[in-house]
Amino acid sequence: MDISSVMDKFDSLEIKDVSKEFQDEEEIITFIDHIFESPQYLKNRSTCKKTHQLLLHISNNDALYGNSKIRRIILDNIISKGFNVVKKVYYEEGKVDHSKDLMIVSLIMKLLDSLKIESSEKQKLCQELKDKSIELLKFQSKKLLVQDTNNDDLEGIYFDFVLWYLLFNKYISYLTINDYESIIPLIMSFGHLLNDDLSGTYDKTLNGGKSAQVSKEFNKIYRMIFVRFSSLNVAVTAKDSQAPINDIIYDEIETYIILQGTGSNVAEDVQGDWKKLLGFLKNYQLIVQVFPKDFSIMIFQSDMFLNFLNHIIRKLLKSFTLASILQKAQVELIINIMVIFEYISIDEGCIVLIIKNHLYLILELCRIPIAKDFSGGLIVSLASLLVIKCWNSYQQLKINDASNNPQTQNKIRELTENEAKIPNDLDLGEFYGIFVESLLRDNRNKYVEKYSIEGLAFISLKVKFKKKLRHNLLLIEKFARILTEQVEVLKNIDRMSIDDTSLVDESTPLSSEFVYGITILVSNISTFNSKLSKEEQSIEYLKNYSNANTIINNDERIKNKKLGVQEKDDDEDIMIFLQKIMQTKKLDFISCFTKIFKSMTTNIQDQLIKIIYNMSLQKKFRVELVKQGALNLVIEYLIGDEENFIKSVKQSNNKESGKDARYDNYMRLFALRALTKILISNNPNLVFHKYSVLVTIPFLCELLDDGTNYVDNGSQEVKLLHGFISKLVKPLDIFEALLSLTNIASLEDMKVKEAICNKSWEYLEIFILDVNENIQQGCLELISNLIFCPICTAKFFNLENSDSKKRFEILVKLVNSSNIKIQITALTIIVNASEYEMVAELLYNIKELFEKLVGILNNLQEYYESEDESSVNELLIRLVYLILNIVEAVKSDPKKLEIIKNYNFSGKSLKSGIDSTLRFVKDEEILAIIIEICKSLRYI
Repeated sequence: MDISSVMDKFDSLEIKDVSKEFQDEEEIITFIDHIFESPQYLKNRSTCKKTHQLLLHISNNDALYGNSKIRRIILDNIISKGFNVVKKVYYEEGKVDHSKDLMIVSLIMKLLDSLKIESSEKQKLCQELKDKSIELLKFQSKKLLVQDTNNDDLEGIYFDFVLWYLLFNKYISYLTINDYESIIPLIMSFGHLLNDDLSGTYDKTLNGGKSAQVSKEFNKIYRMIFVRFSSLNVAVTAKDSQAPINDIIYDEIETYIILQGTGSNVAEDVQGDWKKLLGFLKNYQLIVQVFPKDFSIMIFQSDMFLNFLNHIIRKLLKSFTLASILQKAQVELIINIMVIFEYISIDEGCIVLIIKNHLYLILELCRIPIAKDFSGGLIVSLASLLVIKCWNSYQQLKINDASNNPQTQNKIRELTENEAKIPNDLDLGEFYGIFVESLLRDNRNKYVEKYSIEGLAFISLKVKFKKKLRHNLLLIEKFARILTEQVEVLKNIDRMSIDDTSLVDESTPLSSEFVYGITILVSNISTFNSKLSKEEQSIEYLKNYSNANTIINNDERIKNKKLGVQEKDDDEDIMIFLQKIMQTKKLDFISCFTKIFKSMTTNIQDQLIKIIYNMSLQKKFRVELVKQGALNLVIEYLIGDEENFIKSVKQSNNKESGKDARYDNYMRLFALRALTKILISNNPNLVFHKYSVLVTIPFLCELLDDGTNYVDNGSQEVKLLHGFISKLVKPLDIFEALLSLTNIASLEDMKVKEAICNKSWEYLEIFILDVNENIQQGCLELISNLIFCPICTAKFFNLENSDSKKRFEILVKLVNSSNIKIQITALTIIVNASEYEMVAELLYNIKELFEKLVGILNNLQEYYESEDESSVNELLIRLVYLILNIVEAVKSDPKKLEIIKNYNFSGKSLKSGIDSTLRFVKDEEILAIIIEICKSLRYI
């Protein structure tokens, strides 16, 4: 075979035609060798693509010549020569043609998957592959810091790093601790290429389009690598020894700082070494975000790190002027140092160090003229947020000082003795103005918005600023617009199928931060004043302690107490604000969550539930809440919350594990209360579409338990969960839960009635004689709707059962209650049950019941004198319906009819009672029923 002639024809031949040129296996091997010895065939994009297709065709065609030997030869050539080809053609000749890289990586991955060889052989191949790819990574790293990179260079480096990561995933299981010691420093040398668009220059640097997209892919991969490192931080096996990944990373940080010495390069010329310094800062930011909190805090609090950071900041400030703020190096370094402060401020010890050492810098940066510049606006909003956090932390320390904690007192002493003291009279209004101005500025920057929203979330705990926020409709509209946009981003991400090797979009955490920040803001400014018990005050305190906090930090809620002393808010002002939200479509903060609520973080769900609860307090908003999807969101929250709680308890193997989860269960209480209020005010026939009404019954029954009576309500985990709720349940909660169950029980579906009866009965049996008449009445009204259910009917009218008989006797006594509302409801139960002929016949034999009924009819004058006419009529219509049902049930027996007709007790007869009714009553429906009774008993 003439290899040259085949290659000459290569461009014009189809792949299948080229493959026909081979006569045997040896010719194929010769051809493969020739390709890798002749880089010119990889130089042109089209020939490179065709080469790739040809090699795949050869390796995949088992019928002709594809077998393990051929695949192995191709792979050996790639490993031994392919990487050198890439370096030679791409780096030495400066050509940007990623099809060569892509060919090598895709071939390697496909061939490794298809080779049928011993695992030891495969391991050997992976070891070779690992060595070659690390060599290429070293080459890239060295080139990266030697010279400035233009757009084409950046695109090439980003692309190659992505391809290297794909290979890295292939051989990761073969890495030893020595490999990690080589790889981690190399990877960290790429840190300055992380492009987070903080300064608003992202698209300008990369000209947008394809280059920007490749850069985003690099960002995702770089973050994913650090996530992998974090997951391996316990230990990596290396033959007979084990060494933690975080030790390697710490050593690399220490090595960098030692090599920098006093940081003289930065002192003389920020531009001179800014790439390495920027990479160092961005790498540490990633460590804070994805590594265990203790590790990042340990680094920050080390003298080595603090001294180095202090030195860098002093040198930057020395040359830092307003005129130089737009210089790329200074802007990026200042911003990234501030971002580190923002990340690490989750720890009280770290924020104290920031106050002691850097507050003067932060306060100075707050005064930079913003103008229309992204960078200035970002620095000011971020610096202002840090001041608010520092001030809040200092206030908290003073609050804690009341406990005379020596550690707290020492921290306060350190801060008050410091040159840059925290001002006690900090003007929050100045910072409120900065955040609002930043948000309403025309030229948008997502990080400026993020930090401004977070700052307002802190400030919105003060009543003065709650009122300002509620009256700034332009700002509220901006919140609604950002919320809708960011929820849509999360919705699109949620649609993707993500496995453990896929890359999570970098916008995910930022979008979550936006959503949480806005929901907590709206929650804060829409919360009505309330009278709280001591237990609730304690929990409300914990809630604010958590909410006035860094917005979303890897879903970890860091405790942070509220800003100052809480004043009383204006409930009328809150109601007007909520009315505007409910009536203005563009201010909808709820419906955008309907398709993505389950995938939201817990703290976002919590705040959305609080907003729904706040709105549900006003009866006039409840129908609209259902239209916006609030009912479904509440149900989804309760289902997910219970599942998560049970799962966590089972995993911990400790039935007391949830005893400190009071805040979470308090939020559950808000959800339960919102559910009851919404269901009280809506027609149950119209609101259940996504979920069955049956799903809500166990949740509503949770509010029937105030902890004073033991009811066996399920598994140990469920009992534990309900135990927390029961400590917070008020009589009003029980009453409203009964009303919502009553409304649901009005449905004709007998399964619903049975489910309510089965789930709530043990509580109802207690409430039927409750000292709280509202609860007692609510219980009776629910029973009156349930009594049509045979299970419930048997609870009262199976008189052969002693418990049932006792319940019936109680019901009869309640017919003569001093509270007419109780009388009405008790009679309603008996009347409804008497619709069953068997029950009506049974009632004929109950003399005590007839005594009560006849007694009421003969004392109507007293009723009309002491009660309002409508209530007396409500009582009467039930009473006469009951008598008619009994008469109808026995009308086939003349003797029984005669007994009823002549009934007389202590001089009070049924006949005299009916005569009395005819004298006093004007209601036509009551009179019509009495006429029917008279006809049946032949009074007329």
